[in-house]
Amino acid sequence: MASVLYKTDLEHVDWVQLKTVLHGDNFDNGRSPEQLKTSF
Repeated sequence: MASVLYKTDLEHVDWVQLKTVLHGDNFDNGRSPEQLKTSF
């Protein structure tokens, strides 16, 4: 079974990948990767 690690910091977040995942899940609100980073 894979382990899950929860973190509360934003280090090592791949904002472009996050944007891609959100778009693929139809949860994209139109923000750019940089805008996502700012909003988080």
